[in-house]
Amino acid sequence: MSRVSPRTYLPLDCRVFEDDKIIKAGERAAFLYLNILCAIKLDGADGTITERKISRLHVDKWRQRVDKLIAAELLLVINGPSDDDPDAEIEYLVPAWSRWNMLTADIERKRSQARIAAETRWNRHASASAPRTASAYTKIREDKKRSDSDITTLGSSVDNVMQRLERGQG
Repeated sequence: MSRVSPRTYLPLDCRVFEDDKIIKAGERAAFLYLNILCAIKLDGADGTITERKISRLHVDKWRQRVDKLIAAELLLVINGPSDDDPDAEIEYLVPAWSRWNMLTADIERKRSQARIAAETRWNRHASASAPRTASAYTKIREDKKRSDSDITTLGSSVDNVMQRLERGQG
């Protein structure tokens, strides 16, 4: 059985700092980029982040760093103020997000399938239409006890046959 950690992890290529776009953006912008990736992962935001969220990451001079990330094409502006909506919040997209991370809907679908599979394994003795009640679980326990006692009885029978054979009463 594999061990599952309760923490959230972000896939990160060990050669991330060798990437031409990271080099172009610079060390300080790369630090903000890593913070952005972690924030997106924690929020389940599928590769998007708002400017308000970036401002709350407590990274100094974040606006200049965001500009460098945009220039290096590590961030794309996907929403912002316009003539129709001058108060719209600026939102960014990390273009490489879906290459390394599953979308939230896919993660939820996979979790749901795993829950169903585990429930099926757990309840394999009961029929699919049987209600999950205390009496159903009691029946499963009784069936298991009976099968255990059958094994014990079988073992006793084998012992009795062996003893008879040794005495020559075969």
